[in-house]
Amino acid sequence: MSFDSPGVPGPYPSNRAATRCAARSPLRLWLARLVWAVHLGVVAFFAFGWLLPWRSALWGVAIGVPTLQLTWRLMGDRCPLTWLEQALRGNHAIGPAPPDDREGPPNFVTRLLTAILGRAVSQRASDRLVNRVAWSGFSIAVLRLAF
Repeated sequence: MSFDSPGVPGPYPSNRAATRCAARSPLRLWLARLVWAVHLGVVAFFAFGWLLPWRSALWGVAIGVPTLQLTWRLMGDRCPLTWLEQALRGNHAIGPAPPDDREGPPNFVTRLLTAILGRAVSQRASDRLVNRVAWSGFSIAVLRLAF
């Protein structure tokens, strides 16, 4: 029996522990924070971009929201930026969300809403909110472009 076997203590870290240590390097954590900041900017743009006075911002919302929705559907109702951030942080539970309970690792908006509200928010509730806000912004942007 080797020291790398699960559940057997020893002087050598298991492969899983070594992977976690490598995933938590300062550079990877800094990159994960950068992805988080970019993600925050994307969410803010799709939530409030329709308020901006520039037609290019309206076009960005009008094209970006359907693209975002399509990307989510193609990637199993998960955002690629969430996947990237979790990978950089060393979270190996990356992949499509579970089909029914959808309470896998919390996504970006779930964590953001939980931090803002100071209480737990379900992933299903945050997904619904994101969809409503995104499609509302899309509708307003399209109406502003049309008139």
